[in-house]
Amino acid sequence: YVSFAGFTWRIIRINEDGTIRMIMSDGINNNATYTFNSSKSKENMYYGESDVKPVIETWYNDNLLNYDDHISIGEYCGEIHAIWNASWSIDGKGTIYSRYTPTFKCNDSTYNYDLKVGLLTYDEAVFAGAYLQKNNTNYYLYNNRYYWTMSSAGYYDASNGSATWVISNTGTFNWSYFYASGKHTLSPVISLNSNVKVSGFGTKDNPYVVQ
Repeated sequence: YVSFAGFTWRIIRINEDGTIRMIMSDGINNNATYTFNSSKSKENMYYGESDVKPVIETWYNDNLLNYDDHISIGEYCGEIHAIWNASWSIDGKGTIYSRYTPTFKCNDSTYNYDLKVGLLTYDEAVFAGAYLQKNNTNYYLYNNRYYWTMSSAGYYDASNGSATWVISNTGTFNWSYFYASGKHTLSPVISLNSNVKVSGFGTKDNPYVVQ
């Protein structure tokens, strides 16, 4: 647990450059829900062209801009990694989830975003302990609500649009049953500088407090 900028965060991982990636425990704007891809188009199935990217960045400017010197620009991979169904592949991109080996590597630089704020990725969720289609209320990223990752699960068709990986209100890790036009909450992800000073012990009752 980390207390920073008036919000509670959970550490996801230490990035390759030593910065600390973490996710906010709550959803932005009092757990409001948002559509990832209202157009249902192939072009908007990726995070860079999604409906939620400007929402997250506006929230950052409204809430974290005064703490900007504590936050590093991080690399966020928004390419298709695991897809739900082989027929959902776009131009042959993506490996079906049951054959996919999680990795933090982004193979397509087109979808490697340099950001101050983003969302959790499929791979980060898996490495943190998320399990596909298994309820798990003990999982440390569980928070009793649906929230988006930034990773596509593939493209279904023009009527239904794309699917995006989500963590559900029972801790299940799955693609959004409402496709990417469904509405779920947004938990921002940031990377703290490696040289930040903290107090506390990182527990729920005594979290790390960034100085």
